[in-house]
Amino acid sequence: MNVPAQGTPIQTGVQLVVERPNVAPVVEKTYAVSQNNQQVELRPVDQIDQNYAQPGQPIGTTQFTATNAAGNVQYNVEARDGGLIIRPTTNAGFAFAEQNQASVVGQAILEVQRQLSLTADQIKTIFVDLK
Repeated sequence: MNVPAQGTPIQTGVQLVVERPNVAPVVEKTYAVSQNNQQVELRPVDQIDQNYAQPGQPIGTTQFTATNAAGNVQYNVEARDGGLIIRPTTNAGFAFAEQNQASVVGQAILEVQRQLSLTADQIKTIFVDLK
């Protein structure tokens, strides 16, 4: 299992690529990620490199629910070698992901750790599919 021992933080960086209809995918943010078991901290990094790696072979899929003032929104997460693909399942999920990228990304990282035993250092690129 790849989950770190209690108190052993994982530090890494990830690129956030957002895919929208009729627009080429673009790196919108780069985050410094600190993960410690049940907690993920994302810090935006000023420097953004538009060169990103496509995720490799599928590892597994899971779902998570984000809660906001309007209620719950559901997301599917596909884990692949080197990356994640996050897909909202409803229109409310699309809107929430647009306005709360860091929250959605952090919850996805925690869920793949919990359900698929992947840690943040195994993720280089996170795609949010808003197509």
